[in-house]
Amino acid sequence: MQRVFIHTISRVILAVVLISAVAVGALASTSKMIHGEWRVPGATEIVRKIRSLSSSPAKPSKVIYLHRESLQVKGGGDDATRNESSLIKGGEVRTIPRYRASKATWRRLTRCVEGKFADYDVVVTDKRPSSGSYILVKVGGKAADIGRDNPNLGGIAPYNQKAIPNSIVFAFDQGGRYRTKNNCDAVAHEVGHVYGLDHTYQCKDIMSYRHGCGAKVFVKKEMACGEKSTRLCEDGTQEQNSGARLLSLLGARSEKSVLQ
Repeated sequence: MQRVFIHTISRVILAVVLISAVAVGALASTSKMIHGEWRVPGATEIVRKIRSLSSSPAKPSKVIYLHRESLQVKGGGDDATRNESSLIKGGEVRTIPRYRASKATWRRLTRCVEGKFADYDVVVTDKRPSSGSYILVKVGGKAADIGRDNPNLGGIAPYNQKAIPNSIVFAFDQGGRYRTKNNCDAVAHEVGHVYGLDHTYQCKDIMSYRHGCGAKVFVKKEMACGEKSTRLCEDGTQEQNSGARLLSLLGARSEKSVLQ
């Protein structure tokens, strides 16, 4: 079963809605909000998608590709190599415009994202790979570009508690403000979801929506899951160690990689 995390921006912080899709038979689903945010989401903010969880975990994509230019994305499965996303309604083709900040701002953003994943055996690049598996992060545009009517939507990613290889996540330009820290945190947070990470309640953790504690990292300690308050993690465990989970999934980086 696949879940979708929907993130909205409220002034200086990102809020969250977690939607759970529940299968009824093989082809139908019912959606309900199992965790709240600071307001009720509109109907167009809910993604209904059924995905069977494989008994054997998928191999994670170890390339994080930041896409700046305009991109046409088709609704369907999760396949970055074919520009397909389960976050867009099946049969639709959506064009998300380019990230319009300066080249200098883009360089700062890419370096910041690389820093967030510096401990892990992944490559962050802004050159599209010609082969192999990768996560495509479409940076820029706004919620309406993927068919959602919430102007405060900051980012969105598919999530099923495991790695989702070749997936596309979206990190919107946050109202044209192009703040490197906010955009960088949003990108790393969304990528964390397709590596199987839940939200945590530890302020310093990238996967947390609490704020006011300085720079965020993937914290390497056991933490309660949650948004506004603590809760049981989606995989049924009491706590999540975001940094350790990534190390187990991706391995440690043996040397600093260079942005391509």
